[in-house]
Amino acid sequence: ALIAEKPITHSYPHCWRCKEPVIFRATPQWFISIDHEGLREKLLSAARGVTWIPSAGVNRIVGMLQNRPDWCLSRQRYWGTPIPVLHCESCEQPLLDQNTMEAVEHALAARGIDAWFTATPAQLVPNVRCPTCHGDRLRKETDILGVFRYANAYPKAIELVESGSINVAPLVTDRPDATESAVTIAPGVFQLESGYTFGEVEGTSAHNFGEILLRVGVAERLELRFGVNSYQWLRTQTASKQGLQDSTIGMKLRLLDNGGKTGLGSPQVAVLVSTSLPTGSSLLSQDKLQPEMRLAVGWDLSERLALGTNVFYAYTNDVLVDERFHQAGATVALGIGLTDRWGAYAEYFGTYTVVREGPREDYVNGGVTFLVENDFQLDARIGYGLNGLDDDFFVGFGSGVRW
Repeated sequence: ALIAEKPITHSYPHCWRCKEPVIFRATPQWFISIDHEGLREKLLSAARGVTWIPSAGVNRIVGMLQNRPDWCLSRQRYWGTPIPVLHCESCEQPLLDQNTMEAVEHALAARGIDAWFTATPAQLVPNVRCPTCHGDRLRKETDILGVFRYANAYPKAIELVESGSINVAPLVTDRPDATESAVTIAPGVFQLESGYTFGEVEGTSAHNFGEILLRVGVAERLELRFGVNSYQWLRTQTASKQGLQDSTIGMKLRLLDNGGKTGLGSPQVAVLVSTSLPTGSSLLSQDKLQPEMRLAVGWDLSERLALGTNVFYAYTNDVLVDERFHQAGATVALGIGLTDRWGAYAEYFGTYTVVREGPREDYVNGGVTFLVENDFQLDARIGYGLNGLDDDFFVGFGSGVRW
């Protein structure tokens, strides 16, 4: 039986902004254990090493660190730094194994953090299955990190990146070798590659200045490519000519990504389509469009060893006789990471004329690259012709910069 009834007014938490009552709702969250690998002791030591004004401020933070069992990392917002975890849609288990986490890390480093919002799980980590139920339907975590977590981590991350202690998306250029990579640059990124080459064959020497290629990332798997006219100086024993070569325009579309995996079973594949534009000097222009299509395939054989190959077709023009002809070719290159900054490669490339009789050219070459900083690389190369001609060689150097 009800003995008595009396209304009671008591305090209740309200939002400090809109002054409305707060509704308590239990939801799954991500936490970090304060006792994991001695984290509590490290935090207490760091707090006591700070000069506090007023000095009593240290008591509050120390008391909180001493008594807090876990720390909530996650927030439920539509914007912010995502928590890059995949979940199995069948059993709802998070995929926290090392291979999956490293594959996600590699994908985001190569494509940028926006890929977490624009790419599907299958695009980020192809062929990954849930280790618990072996399901292949995955979903992305929608929680983000609390603002204080990444605000505190940001200065340290910048310090580590600038010191080279951690990796960002690798700078992959399409020079100095003739093998185009199967990697596209991230959306909104610009990459400028340029260089100089000196070549000589049977008494004819050539200087090529510029070799400028501007690459512009316009979509997740697509980049546009603009080749600016190089300046060429040709000299024989009796005459010389100089001027601008034709410019080029094209695109590269990445068809398949390896998701950070290594081995011949995990290739990267891209297709390149381009054409020259008859914008060069009258003495050096080919006078007509020269379209080209190229298939690029690459493999990361290990952390420091990579293999790449191209096959291509071009519809070219012989300006001396004003005759069009079909040309095909192939390249294969082996790249080696000597250190975190030095790299080297060895390559074969060749072209031959299809249908009508024409010249075949075969070359071997090698070179080195040096990563000055994460977005700036220098390169040098030397090559030799296998065509039975006198003094058939070339040397060159160049650079690549990204912003």
